[in-house]
Amino acid sequence: MQGNALEAILTINNDDENPDNDMELSRWPDEDLVRLRAAAEEFLAQRAEDTQFSVQDREAYQVMLSKLRRYMADNNIYWSTRAVPSQGRLQPQRN
Repeated sequence: MQGNALEAILTINNDDENPDNDMELSRWPDEDLVRLRAAAEEFLAQRAEDTQFSVQDREAYQVMLSKLRRYMADNNIYWSTRAVPSQGRLQPQRN
């Protein structure tokens, strides 16, 4: 199923005779994935402490973020099977 959906996404524009908008699957360099993960971690952590949001909203956000990290940890086999390097993944728990 995933393969069919990905193929549909990547080939959606192939028949419009405009090669400038064709989709292409690419692999990011590992160092870029590390930078992206670090930026995502920093952003997510800052939102948890952002005082422009109410205490209740920040607490709810922290619960949601914790559950997201748990979900990711529980689905680690998905990323491992696809050989996604761990340094490119959002980490299950923040140290």
